This record gives sequence, structure tokens and C-alpha cells, in this order.
Amino acid sequence: MVGKDDYIVDATSFGELKKVDIDSVKKNSVIREDYSNAWDYWEKQLETKHISIKDNRIEEPSYKAELVKRGNSRDVTGYNLAYKVMDSFPGETNHCLPLAGINLFIYWTNRSSSYASLRQYNDQFWKKTFRILKTDMQTDPIDGTNPDKGEEGFKTYFRRCYIRNYVEYNENADYLFCKYEINANRPIIIDYLYDPFYRHAVLGLGYSYDDVFNVRVADGYSGYAGRYYAISSFLGVFKIEFY
Repeated sequence: MVGKDDYIVDATSFGELKKVDIDSVKKNSVIREDYSNAWDYWEKQLETKHISIKDNRIEEPSYKAELVKRGNSRDVTGYNLAYKVMDSFPGETNHCLPLAGINLFIYWTNRSSSYASLRQYNDQFWKKTFRILKTDMQTDPIDGTNPDKGEEGFKTYFRRCYIRNYVEYNENADYLFCKYEINANRPIIIDYLYDPFYRHAVLGLGYSYDDVFNVRVADGYSGYAGRYYAISSFLGVFKIEFY
């Protein structure tokens, strides 16, 4: 049953990738496939400050998932909702960041009527809202969404809704940053690398850790927040706070 159990997914198969230290990853990783072309690609891409968050897969990648070992854990209040997935908006491609934004709006509109304006024009299925947010983020159907434009897009959208806000894309976010936000009952949006050629955005709604810090996510493949992703794969985190 979807969402029945909690899962942990190590979204990369080649080890620690915080700040994407290519040489370190090459040296210390166990790689079962020839990723030489992928390394060349990412070395070129990562010379720029930001590259786009893009993912056109609408079906869940074939990860090996394991039941998470619950240690110290916490979830934001009311996280257990039905969330949108990649194919909730037919015809869209490389739209994972605005999708994560819609899931954030679903969370907040369920949490409090104070945020009802996040849903545009009484938009029952969130399709109009999605199109407006995607436009504000300048999401490209081929290139996806640049994180800087995603940050500005959120700010623009919240101004439309007359909601005072603070939005920041933090490239240096560590587990303490994620833990602080979730402890403050604020979901986060995570930009992570799960494949040499793909970056994906998900909504973070909780955490669990023993030896490894993992974040509970609505990942756009399951309609429920029943999986955890390891922080080792995170490239950045959007902090979004309302006043």
C-alpha cells in the first residue's frame, strides 16, 4: 500500500556528495557502472554557481528501498496528507520544483485557513496555481528551473497572495539547518542529486537519524510522505518562512 511504511532511499549510488566534491567522490566511491561521461558532464556543469533543477521522469526510479531504522525523529505538524506527483499535471516536463512548491502549498492550506490565498481562484485541482507558479519561476520544459529563479519565483508568487515571507536557497544547508527548520514546524524544499544527470526537488516534512540523517519527503513519485532521503545527496535547501 502506498504510504503504508516509512522508507529510506539513498538517492545516490556513489557516496557522499555534499557540496559535490568530484575528486573525493571518484576516489572513495564504489561504482558498479561506468560513469566517466557523467563525471565529465558534472565537472563542466558545476563550474557555474547554479545549474537547473530538472527531472522529466514521471515514474519512480528503481531505487533499492529499506525500512528506516527509527532513531531520533520528528515530523512537522499534520504532514500526513495526499500530495501531488509528477504526472498530476499531464504534459509538463522538468517541473519538479514548481511541483514541490504546490505540495508545500497543500501542506500550508491544510494547516491553516490563513494561507488559503496560496490556492489561486478556488483552484480545486491546483492546475491554475501550478501554471502561475511555474511561470513565476521561469521553469523551462527542457532545462528545468534555476534555483535562483526558483527563489525569486516563490517570492513573486507570495506577493501575489499577500503573504509576508522569507525565502532563501541555501547551498550550504547541513543537517542542523534542516533539523532547525523542521523543529520549527516549517517544511523545506530540497534540491538533490539522485542520478549523474538529474536533479530533483522534493518537499521535506520530517527527519529521522541514527548514524545517518535522513529527511522524510513527499518526493513526487509517491502521493504520500512515506520515504526518507539521505542528506548526503542534498545540493541545496529552500528555507520558506511565513510571517
